Amino acid sequence: MTKIHVFVVKVNCAYIEKHFDELVERLYPERKSRVLAFRRREPAYASIVAGLLLQELAEKMLGIAPCDLVLDKNENGKPSIQGYPEFYFNLSHAGDYVVLAYGDVPLGVDIEQIRTQNLYVAKRCYTEAEYAYVTDGGQISDISGGSPATKTGTDMMPLNQPADVNDRFFYLWTMKESYLKLTGEGISVPLNSFEIDPFQRAVKGTQYRYYMRRMEDYWISVCAEENCEIEYEYGKDHHANA
Repeated sequence: MTKIHVFVVKVNCAYIEKHFDELVERLYPERKSRVLAFRRREPAYASIVAGLLLQELAEKMLGIAPCDLVLDKNENGKPSIQGYPEFYFNLSHAGDYVVLAYGDVPLGVDIEQIRTQNLYVAKRCYTEAEYAYVTDGGQISDISGGSPATKTGTDMMPLNQPADVNDRFFYLWTMKESYLKLTGEGISVPLNSFEIDPFQRAVKGTQYRYYMRRMEDYWISVCAEENCEIEYEYGKDHHANA
């Protein structure tokens, strides 16, 4: 069984602000340029943490020093580490958290904070069946044609489905985003051009499945092939690994 590792790190804004210049100087060149392009410091905090996590991972797993870390990007902007196209990783951030996932198979990861959402977005971005699921919980027969997923464990959420409209909206949204990050297609593909089965946690018509995790008021979705084991590591009040 393929193992995917997921680091979930809380951004310590006070620490980063205090040590901002020092942390920026530690970043690999491309990330440093990106951070310095921010017009204000606050939006750069998560980017700093993401950069430090990635370069520490590259140094530990691949022996690449931060100053030598170079990323290649495909035609849609999906990054890979130069010279290591089959070392798969993906980054996401939302609210107070940054998530880094890596493994030996193509993957995508997304984290979103659950908040009040205008249903117009769901109407515009989701398929008819997905919209029905968001607004009223849907019917299993309408969407999956079968029974809810029964597998439990570290790679699956509890069997109970999200309880309200906003919860269900972001449950699906993280799935949508993580799939597009896996494929590398990003915003070039309309969100309603493919359909998710929220009960089986799968992209219809593909071999890809979702490994969901609820944390506080956030959803984390890892999208990858079937039969993956997801290993989580949490960094509480992390100060950018300084």
